[in-house]
Amino acid sequence: MGSSPLFHKKETIIFEKCGIGHILFKFVLYNNCNCDFKKGGVRLNKKLWALFCARLVPIAGIAAAVFMVLGVLLSYEKGTNYFEPNAILPIFAVIWAIFGLVAALIFAIIAPKEEIDSFSPFEAGLLTSLPAALGFGIGAILLAVDFFKNQSALFLIAALLLLASAAHLLLKKGDRAGAVLGFIPPVACALLIAVLYFDASLEMNAPLKVAVQTALLPLMLYFTAELRYLLNREIPRLYFALALISVALASLCVISVPVAFLMGTLKNTNCLAAALSVVGLTVTILLRLNRYLQPIPSPENDTKETDAQ
Repeated sequence: MGSSPLFHKKETIIFEKCGIGHILFKFVLYNNCNCDFKKGGVRLNKKLWALFCARLVPIAGIAAAVFMVLGVLLSYEKGTNYFEPNAILPIFAVIWAIFGLVAALIFAIIAPKEEIDSFSPFEAGLLTSLPAALGFGIGAILLAVDFFKNQSALFLIAALLLLASAAHLLLKKGDRAGAVLGFIPPVACALLIAVLYFDASLEMNAPLKVAVQTALLPLMLYFTAELRYLLNREIPRLYFALALISVALASLCVISVPVAFLMGTLKNTNCLAAALSVVGLTVTILLRLNRYLQPIPSPENDTKETDAQ
């Protein structure tokens, strides 16, 4: 039997009359319905709620990114690296990012383990890895430029590891070489955090600096979950959850930091290098997640296709 219709005909018409209901119906529920009926009502199962939460994460991320950019444009004080004391836009941005984080955590709790596909993220193709490789490469160049200015060994090591991480994303994965290279990206993210932490030219609690460091923390864990696929120890739900958490927290810096740098209100190239790496990684993660969020084909359709063959 195929998936049950989500609503009775009358309920569907009423639901679609509402603007928000229409969006939810078309975007999540209509294409992915898999529900049970109980005493005339609708009971959404865990799989549908998990998918709903997964799709809320990028929506909340977009809202957070927009509010953060507006905060940089309207409330960021040039020269101090802080927002104005009563700035409300960055607060809205953080609220939306937390909302996305909560949705990702709910997914991690309720997603049925047996319902998540276990295909490797490396099967998504070279084009999906290209944004992350470009982000790492540009970040490495910026750090290398800073190395020639201050002769810091930390900057040089971080730049080399970022280049190695870009190579890891672009090279075809071998059994042994791929697993060894898979350890490099999480270490590179850790070194980026260290570079920002020890950079005294930017205040320790500067909002944009903290936003980039916060975005790098879940990315470290994301790469460890990705590494498990190379070691044949994959945990799909863990990978998916960490990917969503990374997207939610990256929303606070992926656009705001480059915009602040272009405006001249932020002049720290280390922060820009780390943020551009996060930008590339976020795009790659979203492209990979898109495979997980495709509409669920019903068994009835699968049977028809099999009979046709």
